[in-house]
Amino acid sequence: MGLRLQACWAPPTSAASRCCAPRLRSSPTQLLTEAIRYSEDTWYAQGQRRLAELPTAAAQIEEAVAMSCLPEADPEPHDSWLLWLDFWALAARNPRVAELRRTADERWRDLISSLVRSGQEAGEFRAVDPDDFAIMLDALLDGCAIQIALDDPVADPEKCFELCMLFISGQLGFEWPGSQGKRGGYRKAGQADQPIEAPQKGR
Repeated sequence: MGLRLQACWAPPTSAASRCCAPRLRSSPTQLLTEAIRYSEDTWYAQGQRRLAELPTAAAQIEEAVAMSCLPEADPEPHDSWLLWLDFWALAARNPRVAELRRTADERWRDLISSLVRSGQEAGEFRAVDPDDFAIMLDALLDGCAIQIALDDPVADPEKCFELCMLFISGQLGFEWPGSQGKRGGYRKAGQADQPIEAPQKGR
């Protein structure tokens, strides 16, 4: 999410909020929707660069899930998820915010389904309906986001990431190397070859 976003959504009395003083004349709803739009555009810009560096659809879908769950892509992941909780709550009551929420979810599901189709065309993934799978994974990640935002002691970012990847690999039919303490190399379930190595995430 970044410090700039958090400052613009911070309480008006905070020191951080003063750097965005002109924007604070906007309503809280406008500030929140601006923050979400900025978050989405930044996330996808970073994501496109990072996914383009990876050689397989399995590595790319792992990267997308890692960027959603793990703190490495966001210096303040807890605060970022709190912002999304505010956004979801407002979307249930405000039609204009609800439309932005639908657009954001459609964009995310389109990314997931496109990765699934790419993996199927390459022979990495088994035959599943990409659109139905995208809905399921979207719902799973949103549920994990709530647990992360609430600091659930048994559902921290790393645990949520692991559970999501186990679900994904089971549904799509590939062996996830993270289940053996290794990330970034993949093979189809039952394949005897050595896994393909993908660039590791900087940690």
